[in-house]
Parts: sequence; structure tokens; C-alpha cells
Amino acid sequence: MKIFILIFLIVVPMTFLSASVESDKAKAYELYSEGLSYYNATGVNQDLPKAAELFLQAAKLGDVSAQYVLAGMYLKGKGVSKDYAKAYHWFEKSANKNFTMSQYNLGLLLMQGKGTEKNYTKALEWFIKASGDDHEKSTYMIGIIYKKGLGVEKDITKAVIWFISAAELGVAEAQYALGKMYYNGEGVQQNYKSANIYFMMAAKNKYLKSYYYLGEMYYNGYGVKKNYHNAFLFYKESAESGDKKSYFELASMYRYGIGVEKNIQLTEKWLAKSPKQGNQNTDYVQAKKYYYGEGTKVDFVEAKKWLMKSAKQNHPNSQYLLGMIYFNGDGTRVDYKKSSQWISKSAEHGYAKAQYVLGNMYFEGKGVEQNNTKSFAWYKKSAEQGYNEAVYALGLMYNKGIGVEKNYSKAVTYFKSSASDGNAKAQFALGQMYYLGKVVEKNIDNALNLYMKSAKNNYHKAQYELGELYYNGEAVDKNYASSIAWLLKAATQNNLSAQYLLGVVYSLESNIQNYIDAFAWLSIASVNGHEKAVTKLDYVKQKLSADSITLAKKRIDELFSIIKKGRFANRPFLSRLQP
Repeated sequence: MKIFILIFLIVVPMTFLSASVESDKAKAYELYSEGLSYYNATGVNQDLPKAAELFLQAAKLGDVSAQYVLAGMYLKGKGVSKDYAKAYHWFEKSANKNFTMSQYNLGLLLMQGKGTEKNYTKALEWFIKASGDDHEKSTYMIGIIYKKGLGVEKDITKAVIWFISAAELGVAEAQYALGKMYYNGEGVQQNYKSANIYFMMAAKNKYLKSYYYLGEMYYNGYGVKKNYHNAFLFYKESAESGDKKSYFELASMYRYGIGVEKNIQLTEKWLAKSPKQGNQNTDYVQAKKYYYGEGTKVDFVEAKKWLMKSAKQNHPNSQYLLGMIYFNGDGTRVDYKKSSQWISKSAEHGYAKAQYVLGNMYFEGKGVEQNNTKSFAWYKKSAEQGYNEAVYALGLMYNKGIGVEKNYSKAVTYFKSSASDGNAKAQFALGQMYYLGKVVEKNIDNALNLYMKSAKNNYHKAQYELGELYYNGEAVDKNYASSIAWLLKAATQNNLSAQYLLGVVYSLESNIQNYIDAFAWLSIASVNGHEKAVTKLDYVKQKLSADSITLAKKRIDELFSIIKKGRFANRPFLSRLQP
């Protein structure tokens, strides 16, 4: 198994002896010091063979520093013929005397099987000894061993723990490894914010591989606010360092003036170097430009043309977007069957978002035969890659016992996982469990905290819940102003209960009374099917003059316009599953 290129640092340490050292140690130190003079050309001409000869004499007398330096010379073939067995021998002598760098290098030789038989178990033992002195590279190597399961049972949790320790010690490779794991959801819950933190740490340590991923994150808004100029800067750094993955992205940004001024000459320069040119990735980038309006107007018809070319070449992202075009009827008629065909292809290629949407389609029976078991299976595949919405969906299905046996404990686990990554719906669902004492111990403070997080993340049900609590003075002090503030947010997202209650609050005999808005919201609630709103509307109507009713009707038109803009933005796909 290919591990990595061995990097041995030959550091020439100084050995200090007390006045009472034995004569052999004094002689060893004298030989070692003389060897250093020839090694470093200090006061004499550099003579590596002479230095090696002196280091060997000192090493035989037990000087650990001489043993370490001599081992490095045999390893590199400096002043002596390259000899891994002799390098191993002298590293081992020094390592047994707790010389940290020798312990680290001995571990590397054992992993490569150089100068000795390959033995991951012994390598791990030496790395652990070296890590006790906070040796950065040894700490990182322990993470590698557990991540790959080399001589031990594969354990991603332990790998992450060791990587974090190494990252905190400044090991750029560990910072990059953690960034990739959080970015891809590899053995950990996918978390773009954490990925960004570690990639940025690696970038500050000039670890060039991290630049490409930072470019991706700023370009797509993964874990950070979307920023095309920052994306351009990272792609440029990555490309100029020779990372071929960045060539095409950089060429595209120059071509369309995304994050930088258009430059045809530089476009052609980087495109000519790109291994992606002429394949489905080119078509996908073209499609994204029109689909999202990157550097041009949104044009779904043009996007569909490019997506079709790329999707037919099995590009999973293109297959997913093409499926969504058919699902939403963007620039074409709605066709759930065609949508499911393309979404399925993307999902089968492992695209987490497509797997989640396919789970939705099986749940709703759109484009496919309704099947809760298949829905659960696709959610699980997506969730295993860390896709947050899928993690939340699994919580719902365990909570309701749909597609799987009901299991409240697992529901709570999935809700907590999703909520901790900022999913507003999961925060609300978990909040309800704490509020009602369902499965978890009743905890009003936890419930209110989760409701507030969900509401601030713009989930209309949490906003309504807070509005109702403030209206009734339940679990919080009664506060009509706070009630109205939250109800307005929910009502403009077409939350029927919020629209009705807002009408009720505005009709109160208090300093917040507003019969025009009360009439408007009760009218909207009535149109949307709220039965109680009709009766309440008749009461409010009697309070209004003819002129006021005319103003109220204008207000209704204004509110409908506001609702229409954001009507479907936060509409949950899994309406039958919502808590």
C-alpha cells in the first residue's frame, strides 16, 4: 500500500554533559563535536565521509545525537552509501534512549518496510512514544494509521481525534485532512463551516492543496458567504501552484468575468492547460452560468441545452440540475417522470443532494411509485454522506414510523445531529420534543432556545410557535409586540395559523389595535381555508367604515404580493411528515 513520501529532518542537536560524566561519554561528545565541524564546515572544510566516521565512533560509544545524525546520513546517502538497514539500526539505538526524532523516523521506516520488515503495529508504538513529547508529525501519523486501518482496526473517530491534536500543533497535512473529511462528510458529519476553518488553517501554513477547496467553498457559498472574488483568488493561487483541478475553474472565471475582469487571453491560457476541456465539465459550467445567472441573465432553456449534453456523459451534478428543471418546470413543462429518471441517475452516481431529492420523490410518489421503504433507503444514503436535510428526514421517519420501525430514540439522535448543523426544521422538531417532554426529559428552556434558533433561521412554524407563546403568555411573559413580530414573519410565509392569529391580535382592544390589518389578515386566512377566520372577520368588519374597508382591501393586495414572493421558499417538501 502506498503511504506517502518519507520526509526525514536531519536536525543536528547539541549534547551537554555535566562535569561528572564518564570518560567514554566525554570521548563520545568530543568525537560528535568534531564530526559536527566537518558536517557543517565549521572552521574546517566540509568533509562528510570524515564526519560520518567520527559520528560512527561516537555512536558506538552511545551518544544518542551521533546515532541519530549517523542514521540520517545512511538514510540519505550523505558521506556514506545509502543503507536503510544501518539507518534503521542507528535510529533504533537512539529511539530506545527516548530520542523523539529517532522514534518518529523509526516509525516511518517500519511503515515503508525499509531496512526492516513492514510492521504497522510497531510503527504505531514508536509514533505514540514520540507523540508523548508533542511531536507534531508523529501525532499526525497516528491519525493516518487509524484512518486507513493500518495494522489496527479502522477507527475514524480516533483518527479525527489525533488529526485535531496534530492540527492544533500546526501540522498543515492534518489541517488539510480534517478539512477534506468535513467537506466530504468522510467518517464525520459533513460540516462546511468546520471544513472551511481547517482548510483556512492549512492555507495559512502554505499547504497548497487547500486553496482549491477554499475556492470551491467561496464560489458555491459552502460554509461561508458566497464571494466570487475570494473564490477567484484561491483558484488562482491553486492554479499557479500547479493544481490542475483549478485550471478550468480559473479559466471559466476569466471567461465570464466572475470575480475578476473578463480576460480572453488568460481564459485561453488556463483552458489549454485544463484536463477538463472538451468534456462534460465544460458543459456543466456553461449550464451553471445560465441556471444560476452567473455573469449573465438566468436562462433555463439555454441551461437545459448544456445540462443535457453533460448529463448524457454521466455528470452527476448535471443530471441532478436537469432533473430539477423538469421537476420545477423551469423553461419547460413540469415532467416528474423525466425528473425522476435524471435524479435517479445522479443519485446512483453518489450525489448526496440527488439521493435526498429522490427520497422525497418516493415519499410523495412524484415521477415514481410511492414507496416509503425506498424513500427511507435513499435518505439514509444521503445522510451517510452528511447531507443535512436527509439527516433531518431520517429523524422524521423514525419519529413517525414511516418506511422504518418507529424509534423515538433514533429520531432524537438524527434531530440533534441536524439541528447542531443549523437545520431550522430539526431545531423546531427537537424543541417540540423538549417542550412536550416527548422521549426527552421536558425542558422548557431548551425548547425556547431551539424555537428561537429555528425562528431566526426563518422557519415559519417556529416563528408561529413563538408568536403564539408571547400572545398567550405561556412559558414567556405575555408580549403583544413580540407576538406580532414573530407572527408577521410566519404569516408572510403563508403560515395559515399565523395569519389567523395575527388578525386576532390586531383586533384586540389595546394600543396595538389595527382593524385594517386585522381585516386584511383574517381575509387572507379565510381565503386560505381557516374556518374560524370567517366568523372573526364578520366581527372586525363591523368595526370598519366603508373607506377603511377600501384601505383594507388595498392592504390585502399588498400582503398577497409579499406572500407570493416567498410563498414556496420555505415550504417543506415532506408536508405529511412535519412535526
